[in-house]
Amino acid sequence: MNTQNINLKEITIHSVMNDICVKGTAFQNNLSYETSFLINSTQLNIIINQLQAMNEEVEVAAQFQQQPDAQGNSFYWMNLDALNCTNIAFESFAIEKQLRQIRA
Repeated sequence: MNTQNINLKEITIHSVMNDICVKGTAFQNNLSYETSFLINSTQLNIIINQLQAMNEEVEVAAQFQQQPDAQGNSFYWMNLDALNCTNIAFESFAIEKQLRQIRA
């Protein structure tokens, strides 16, 4: 199976929702297409860490911008055009197994 990559364009978060929307252009073999999908906060952290490793000159997490909506909730978005490298493999943030929570 060939590796599928995505060139990330935008990440959006609404404060009252648990899901985070990622938009970009997916590439596999000779095919490319615009896509968007939902991820969780763990996957967002993995993506931000990947982007930070590829863009050391920029604080990636600081690229988020905030705007309140009419109900007083916050809407966050990150336009990734300011970053030099936003191409990552889908496998780099896919979680294959159930995460375990440890409580003490």
